[in-house]
Amino acid sequence: MLKRITRLCFISILFFLPSMAFGVKLSCTVTIVDIHAAPVSDAEVAAYESEYDRLTRTEKPRMLCDTQKTNADGKVVLELDYKSARRVMIVAHKVGYAIGWDMLPYNDIAAANINIVLDKPVKFVGRLVDVKGQPVVNASVEAQPKISKMRRLEQRPVIGPAEWMTTSTGKDGRFQWSCFGADVRSDFLVTLAGEKTTYKFTPHRTSSCGFEAGREDICLTAPKSVAVQGKVVDEEGKGVADMVVVIKPDHQDKKSRNEYATMNSITDKNGGFLFENVPQRNHFVIVFNTDFSKPWVDKTIVINAADSEARNNVVIQLETGCVVEVSVLDESTQKPIENFLLMFSKSPGNENEWWFSRD
Repeated sequence: MLKRITRLCFISILFFLPSMAFGVKLSCTVTIVDIHAAPVSDAEVAAYESEYDRLTRTEKPRMLCDTQKTNADGKVVLELDYKSARRVMIVAHKVGYAIGWDMLPYNDIAAANINIVLDKPVKFVGRLVDVKGQPVVNASVEAQPKISKMRRLEQRPVIGPAEWMTTSTGKDGRFQWSCFGADVRSDFLVTLAGEKTTYKFTPHRTSSCGFEAGREDICLTAPKSVAVQGKVVDEEGKGVADMVVVIKPDHQDKKSRNEYATMNSITDKNGGFLFENVPQRNHFVIVFNTDFSKPWVDKTIVINAADSEARNNVVIQLETGCVVEVSVLDESTQKPIENFLLMFSKSPGNENEWWFSRD
């Protein structure tokens, strides 16, 4: 049951099952074998859960337990504590083999037994250059490998220890791995030396696409970048301090051949913010209110960083919101339900009174 919400327009409330708010504990037995089904001993095995970051609106990995090694039988037991099996990934690695991974099974997780096959590795080589074609040295390049041969993986990029997936460019701008199987496709996250921006390179935004492992002719071009700066103000034009400001790619910009990882900043005492090393293209700039004692409503605008006037004088004016009081009760007992996750989001609609109930 929910209390009525008045004077609220373009808002929807999403309910999530109570079970999602509680941790699940599980002893997971993982068996690692090679392509001949022989046990692989001393393979490193890790477990991660993907969590949604509201500020950057991206998925962030959370390590569920310390990395452990398999025994002589290729087995290891991981003690896991997670929120959703659909977001948990088990990943395994040993030098001389390709990295392998799998998701926790959706059903019968109480008796979870994961079998992972470590394939033969192939070379995966590329080169990073600037807009003039000159090699870019000492850049960090992180692979985001994925495969589509198993339905439940759904082309999800593997999440695992960063050191397994990351290399750096040499004096000729070259980077390479020898830890991925021939069936892998991958996007790349590139961070240039001395910069905070991380660029994402992918041949296509479709999740099943990626650069094919085994290639040695990949060439990535680091985009020319600029600074974006501006100010967050209230309804009277005064600067608003301590607001979270996020900049992220405009995915409708079809001309872009690469993306970049979402960045966030905090406004200073005058409401000012600054983002360095931003590609010259269209971007979303989003202001979040993370302090619910403040009255401000989140706001999103689009800017063109190729326009010097637009990128140097971004002004985002906030609006005052209203208080929404919600009560969630058990239908049979009419008692309050704790740890019930709710989310408010904008949605098309008329400016009417809204109220919601759970079936």
